[in-house]
This record gives sequence, structure tokens and C-alpha cells, in this order.
Amino acid sequence: RLNATTYGITSVRTFSTNRTTDFDHPTPNFDEELDKLRTEAKSGNADAQCSLGELYYEGTGVIADKHRAIELFKESATQNNARAQLNLGLCYQKGDVVPQNYDEAVKLLSLSAQQDNRFALHALALTYLEGRGVKKAPNEAMKHFERAIQLGDDESMALVGTMHLHGDEHVTKDVPKAIELLQKAASSGNTFAQYKLGRTYLHGTGISQNVEKALELLAPLAEQGHASAQSCLGYYYYGFNNEENDKKALELFKKASEQGHPGGYVGLAFCYESGIGGLEADLQQAFEYFKKAADKNVTKAQFHLGVCYHRGQGVEQNVEKGLVILTSAAEEGNQEAQKALGFIFKNGEGVEKDYAKAAHYFTLAANAGELDAIFSLGICFVEGQGVTKDQKKGEQLIQQAADAGHPLAKSF
Repeated sequence: RLNATTYGITSVRTFSTNRTTDFDHPTPNFDEELDKLRTEAKSGNADAQCSLGELYYEGTGVIADKHRAIELFKESATQNNARAQLNLGLCYQKGDVVPQNYDEAVKLLSLSAQQDNRFALHALALTYLEGRGVKKAPNEAMKHFERAIQLGDDESMALVGTMHLHGDEHVTKDVPKAIELLQKAASSGNTFAQYKLGRTYLHGTGISQNVEKALELLAPLAEQGHASAQSCLGYYYYGFNNEENDKKALELFKKASEQGHPGGYVGLAFCYESGIGGLEADLQQAFEYFKKAADKNVTKAQFHLGVCYHRGQGVEQNVEKGLVILTSAAEEGNQEAQKALGFIFKNGEGVEKDYAKAAHYFTLAANAGELDAIFSLGICFVEGQGVTKDQKKGEQLIQQAADAGHPLAKSF
């Protein structure tokens, strides 16, 4: 199945919506049914050709032979079989067995989509959304997504729902519509929608926080081995700061990290850094887990890794390397890294004081709503540090931080 949750078309998968026999769960009559399928395919039955091709592609009940699968898909696709057109189109898109050919992929996916194959509609929508071999066309993509949703495609529901939850260049932010789509997809068993909906309820993203609903969605996923749900629940329990919940958090972080989930790595790093859940504090171990997550391009982890190098925390101090990593995270929009660099340059922590750079990084973080940065930028304007002195603007920023509950700003 296409992985809609990552905005990306992954490897070719096949679909058994038209199969008369469930070959994925062989019966005692499997050989007899397979012989019948081969006979029907040989006689030119398009559905049989496609189904037999899928068995060869997946190696289900037969020795895997993707070249034979492609031959069967082609025979079936020439008879306008929508499923074969989809399978073959995905093969051309990925260059799987056949040479990569985006034009041929779009042609085949379009033919399948014209027959209201919801999987093809979803694949074609992703193609136009990402510009895979075609010019990006968000409006065209949304048209195909909407049709796929009308046909009950849960992955399109999950993806478009997520897009509406946050809003982006393709769709407007519409939380009620997002929740509606995610709920529909979740009720169809879509695990990404269940995770996203659970996370939304847990954090109260655009809606009233509902921890009970969140746990109802996330806990079963975590039990089933869903790494993102494990990581998400780990942070939930980590926030209680008591021994029982710390142990739950640690266990969940371990499970997520065993699957290579960066959130699990960062969570374990926090546990080792603080020495919770029965662990001894171990800054070196914390550093190693921050590094594992940072290697996966997680900016939060890059921030912590930069701090480790800058302070010599769990690793030999290397201020220059720390600054490089922090700068990279800041440029990626990490507010913590932006704020940290502001203080580093303001206070001259391992570098010469540079009020202009400090004000620059405070401004980046302040624009994203970071309260420490808003207050600190206000001070910069009041004192004329790195910016032209502007008492009024400075006081406005400090008041903004105070109104949002910043303790130093309130007492300023």
C-alpha cells in the first residue's frame, strides 16, 4: 500500500480488491486454485493475469519472479485493467524491474484513476503534489485526493486531514475538517490517522485537550509496536516527574529506539541525562543517543548535540563544532537553538561577545513566539545592544513576554 503518511510514494505494493481467492492466506486447495488462476490468465482473463502477476511479484505461493510479474501486468494493463495499470505505473515510477519512466508512470496511473481506482487516485495525487516527473500541480493533486476520499481511501483522508490540521501552501488550516477526516480514516483502521488524532488530542492542537481520548488511541498502537505512538506516550509519561511514570516513559522510549525511532533516541537521552526510571545519570550515554537522533536530521536532537559539544557535556568540549551544529539547527528553524545562540553571543560563552548576532538569533526565535527570546530582544532594544536603541519597542516586547507569563518580564 502506498505510504501516504510521508507524502511519498514508496515501493510498489499490490492490491487484492478484485481477487476471487485470498492468496495471501493459502487454503488447503491453494494449488488447485493457483492452477485455475494460471489457466484463466493464459486464456486472456485480465483480472487473472493481474492477480497472478501480483503473486509472482510478491513471491506468494510461487517462486518470486518480478520479470514474469511485469509481463503479466502489461498483458492485463493493455486490456484496461485498472489494478494492473496501477501496479505497472508504480513500477515505472520507481524504476522497479523496468527502467524508470515518469511519463509512462503518469499515463498508466491516469488510466487507472479514470476508472476510479482509489489507490491510483492517491498515487497520482502524490505524484502531482511532489512533482515526481511532472510539474508540481497542487490543485490537480487535491482534485485527485478529494475523489479518492469520496471513494473511501483512508490514506488520502489521513494525509489531507494532516494537511488541514496545520495548513500549508496547498491547503488552508481547517481544524474541524482535519479532525473529521482523521476520524474517518482512524475508524477505517488507518494507524497513522489514529496516531495523528491521538497526538492532536494529547496536545490539544487546535482543539480542546482530551487526554482520555488520546490514550484510547495511542495506547493500543504502542502495544502493537507503533514506534511513533510509543515515543509520543513516552513524553507524556516523562512529563509527570514521578518514579512510576518515569519507568513507563523509559520503557516506551526503549521500545521506540529499538525500532530506530529518533523520538525514542531523544527520550532515552533525556532519561540518561536526568538519571530517571531507575537509570544512573550518564551524560556520555545521553550524548550517544542525542547523536543517533541528530544523525537522522532531527533538529531538536541537533540542538542538544550542539549544546553537548559546546559545554563538553558527555563528550570532549569542542566549542567550534558545537556552534556549527547549533547554527545548522537554528537555520532549520529550531527555536531552542536560535535562543541558545542568542545567549552564547550575548554573554560571550566560548566566543567573543557579538550583540548584533545575539539580536539576530533572538529575533528569529522571537518571531516564532519563544518567550525568553522575546524578553531578551526587548532588553536589546532598551539597552541598544546589537540594534538601534528603541525604548518604546523594547518595552512593547517586554510587555508582550510579560502578558504571556514570562516571570522575568513580569518583574522587569
